[in-house]
Amino acid sequence: MVTIIQWNARSIFSNAAAFEQLLACENADMALISETCLHPTRAFRLSGYELVRCDRNQSTGGCAIAIKNPIPYTVIDTAIPERWKQLIQLVAIKVVIKNQPLHVASIYFSPNFPRGMNDWEGILTQLPHPLLLGGDFNAHNLSFGGLYTDNRGRKLADVQDIMGLSALNDGTHTYIPRPNQRSSALDITFVTAVWAPECYWEVLENPCGSDHCPIKVDIKKSDSTPSAVQVGGWNIKRADWDKYQSAMINQLEDFNTETNSLPYHEFTEIINKAADESIPRKYANFNVHRNRRQRPWWDLECNGANLEYLGKFRHYRYGGNFATFLSMSQSQAVCRRLFKRKKKENWKTYCENLNRTTPMTEVWRKVRSIKRGIEIKKRSTSE
Repeated sequence: MVTIIQWNARSIFSNAAAFEQLLACENADMALISETCLHPTRAFRLSGYELVRCDRNQSTGGCAIAIKNPIPYTVIDTAIPERWKQLIQLVAIKVVIKNQPLHVASIYFSPNFPRGMNDWEGILTQLPHPLLLGGDFNAHNLSFGGLYTDNRGRKLADVQDIMGLSALNDGTHTYIPRPNQRSSALDITFVTAVWAPECYWEVLENPCGSDHCPIKVDIKKSDSTPSAVQVGGWNIKRADWDKYQSAMINQLEDFNTETNSLPYHEFTEIINKAADESIPRKYANFNVHRNRRQRPWWDLECNGANLEYLGKFRHYRYGGNFATFLSMSQSQAVCRRLFKRKKKENWKTYCENLNRTTPMTEVWRKVRSIKRGIEIKKRSTSE
């Protein structure tokens, strides 16, 4: 089973701590994040995940895909006309599930999209199949769970039909408005129709500090066993070096180093072929670690503050008013400050306990557990 979280962050930098905890609890393999609000020059890291980003020139909008280490992926190039780049952000990758390719894309549509511009469907139709596409489209359509249908929602439904996609939404609203505003289903998840029966879609009631609730999509292909995927390297510990030596000799026996000039790419092909015959590849499983691990700084105080915030959030969402909205906002601010302080204190306490006898393996283990991952804007498994 593969678990994907889709979420409008309304600033991923501000809400990263709560979102990291959610990813850990849900054992998410990937996350489709919209409205990241990251400037292209601003570094950002998410614990245990690699990021593929598409940012605006301003610190608004934007989208990203977070991929859990060590799941391999290939970045898909997407072409967006210059006139759309400040209105639409799109990023896409290719992964393998049960030996079947799946293209995963995250998108963000600006609400300030000019009303008369309707030729943007080519941006979506360029995406290859099979496809899972999720994001905040800022579109309203009754078929997606909206309260009404607007021009963009109508156009989006037309593109859905052209591309042969199914909307996974069940009508649950994901946008949580301020008092006297209306909620809506702005966050939509599309998938290639033949994959739809394999997907389970639900809205999580933990906005993580945003005004949008996250969406959880579980993909079950054929059976519930984890999907083994090739990481890209060889497992040197299990190599048969005698077999490798023999394979190299057999392939190079007709090659005379004094008279022949073997092209570099042919030589590397010989090495790779010999390695494939004698050294097993490394593989990784989606959701290989099913235990739900909390962040190392998360304690009972964090848990209590988070539960209080979620309680106030539900109170406001289901029939609240301005007073309950204010109470929820105050509780949200308390959580942000607390999480930031706990992370800092946890690291400070650990550093104070270090001495010259502390093993380096223990130091690096702690660094890996606390650091917020590695930032990679564009990466391919072929690199």
